[in-house]
Amino acid sequence: MILCYEKHPLMTAMRRFTAMGALLFALAACAASEHVDGQLPNPEKLAAVEIGVHTRDDVAKLIGSPSTTPPFDDDSWYYIKRVTQQVAFFEPVLMDQKIVAIVFGKEGTVADIILYHEEDGHEIAMVERITPTQGRKLSVWEQLLSNFGRLPGGSPGADGSGSGVGGHRLP
Repeated sequence: MILCYEKHPLMTAMRRFTAMGALLFALAACAASEHVDGQLPNPEKLAAVEIGVHTRDDVAKLIGSPSTTPPFDDDSWYYIKRVTQQVAFFEPVLMDQKIVAIVFGKEGTVADIILYHEEDGHEIAMVERITPTQGRKLSVWEQLLSNFGRLPGGSPGADGSGSGVGGHRLP
C-alpha cells in the first residue's frame, strides 16, 4: 500500500495546524508593547511639599530622589515619567510624558513646583555641521601603506641616533 502524503488526512491537519501556528505567531509579534520609563511622585506626598518650608533633604524624604538634575544647576530637581508604545519594528510612539520640576531658591527651600505635560515640550533641531580638525584626511590605502617599511623597536631618534632600532644605524 502506497500512502500519498499530500492527501492523507493526518498530513493535511498537520499542515493546517502549522499554518495557523505560524499565523498566530506572526500576529503576536506585531502586537503593540507599552514601555514606561521613570516614575512620578505620589500626588498626596507631592501635595505635602510646601513652598518656602521644605529643604532638599525634606523633599528627598517625602517623595524620593529625582529622576535627573541639571549638570550645571543645583537649584532644580526633575521627576520624569514617559510612556511609549511600539508596534513590531516601527519607531516607538510617545503616548504620554509628564515632568514634575521642583525649583529650590537661594535659601535652599522649595521656591516652586511645576508640572509639565507632553504639550509643553518642543523638538530640538540637531545641527549637522562638522567640526574642522587639524591635519589631513588619509585614505584607507594611505593608512595601510604608511607603516610599510617602518621597523619595530621604538620611536626614531629616541636615543638621539636617528634610528628606531636599538640605537644602531642601518646600512
